[in-house]
Amino acid sequence: MRIVQGLQKTTIKEGGRWLIMKRDNYCVLVVADDREIQDAIEIYLKNEGLTVFKAKDGIEAIEKLNEHDIHLIILDIMMPRLNGIATTFKIREQKKYPHYYPQRQK
Repeated sequence: MRIVQGLQKTTIKEGGRWLIMKRDNYCVLVVADDREIQDAIEIYLKNEGLTVFKAKDGIEAIEKLNEHDIHLIILDIMMPRLNGIATTFKIREQKKYPHYYPQRQK
């Protein structure tokens, strides 16, 4: 499999044929109580052609997940009402999302 990433699409060569995945079909949910952080992340993601939804806490995030087809969640840990850890557990009760935990630098 060969993957070529461009600004507006990802092209994958698999089994002798090319598959094109447009990035504007991907939806990202940014969950953070700091509006400036939300806006900064949104700028970068929109520049890559992604659709961005924002939520200010875990409760709003769960509502957005039920309203939209979300492919990726960027989730803050320390938030009011429902923090990131509790939000993660609630999301996993409802949906099957793969997860990624970044490794801490030593």
